[in-house]
Amino acid sequence: MMEFKFWPYPLFKDAYNAAKAWNERLTPLSRDETDFYSLNNYPKSGVLRYNREKAYDGLTLFTSGHAQRAFLLSMEGQIVHEWHLPFSQVGWNHIPFPVGDDLISWRKVHLYPNGDLLVIYVGFGDTPWGYGLAKIDKDSHLIWKYAERVHHDVEVGSDGKIYTLIQSISTTKIPGTHFNPPFIEDSIVVLSPEGDELKKVLISKAFLNSEFADVFEFVPTFLDRGDLWHTNAVEVLDKEIAEQFPFLAGQVLISMRSVDTIAVVDLNKEKVVWAIRGEWHGQHDPDFLPNGNLLIFDNQGHYGPGGRSQIIEFKPTTREVVWRYSYEFHIKVYMVI
Repeated sequence: MMEFKFWPYPLFKDAYNAAKAWNERLTPLSRDETDFYSLNNYPKSGVLRYNREKAYDGLTLFTSGHAQRAFLLSMEGQIVHEWHLPFSQVGWNHIPFPVGDDLISWRKVHLYPNGDLLVIYVGFGDTPWGYGLAKIDKDSHLIWKYAERVHHDVEVGSDGKIYTLIQSISTTKIPGTHFNPPFIEDSIVVLSPEGDELKKVLISKAFLNSEFADVFEFVPTFLDRGDLWHTNAVEVLDKEIAEQFPFLAGQVLISMRSVDTIAVVDLNKEKVVWAIRGEWHGQHDPDFLPNGNLLIFDNQGHYGPGGRSQIIEFKPTTREVVWRYSYEFHIKVYMVI
């Protein structure tokens, strides 16, 4: 539907957008209508292929959009252990009108050796959709919660500090940019092992403080639900990895889907020290490799046989792709969040 924005639209646009968002928020949804999970798209379940000669034996930590649960699965697909703590039972109060438990999922989890679990809650049909971070024990009892709009990713450093991402709504225009508020901002957050906030760095500020501020030119003209960056990954660089690159231990690697960009941020300087775009589109989960290369899930940048998604390994200094993998699945395989 085309929208004509003649005067006096500027006087009423915020109220109009708020009313439209509230109407969407009140529209009933079922889990099968969400991007998290659909029985219609995935008619088969369980272990569909198991090549014992090529697969590493062990347990797999697994989460899905079908429930607020995490599972340890055997190679045969049997549930060895399960965690479950609904959002409604955690005792949150930072979200005025959260969606129901049937539309909340665990987006990412981190397992500790003693069975404790870090859990990111996300809610479908809400903006922002990040709902919080909690730490629970092996019996799914709450240890602590971090009541911010945590989303997408969480990682624990070798010193026990926790690195994650949070969303906030900005009503301030960024100077020199083509998009107008309100929009969703992302920040990198560092927490203590006990869940106390130690550091927060606004990603927009980190780019503005750097030589990579031109990245704002790649922000889409029409933001998807006002999502400026759609940051979907954070990884802290340890000493061994940092030595393979011109980076320092403690700097963090992030991925921003909206601008097809991955970057390294110095949290102490609150500054982007390196950024790159490549042949990928809507990428997820970049990882530095010990050989000095980067591995990345290219969500929607592959064309031709094998579907739209691929995994690529490339040299960050030259962008040369040294290895790639794609596969023609029986369904279209790509990530929508």
